[in-house]
Amino acid sequence: MCKINAYTVWGDMLSDKSSENYPVKDLCEECAANYKVISTEAPMGNVCEDCGCEDIREELENRKEEINEEINEVENKIDELETELNDYKERLAELNRELEDIENQI
Repeated sequence: MCKINAYTVWGDMLSDKSSENYPVKDLCEECAANYKVISTEAPMGNVCEDCGCEDIREELENRKEEINEEINEVENKIDELETELNDYKERLAELNRELEDIENQI
């Protein structure tokens, strides 16, 4: 997966502009290895400026939250159904005992 960070890198030292001397670039880890990195910060975007790969961590985190919420809903429903099933099993046992009593009396 492509993980993007903002990297301050060693740039064009002959330039009069500090932004060109030490540019800040959104790069994936693989492309950052091609630079002399001075510092790492939170990314400004989610696309690598060199290779164009897209960081989808935020989308994956959102989907993970959705899945966890749905799992909780399903687990709660299962708990409700298990309780209901146990109630039915209890009632069935009572009816079978009553039926057995009647058969013994006949």
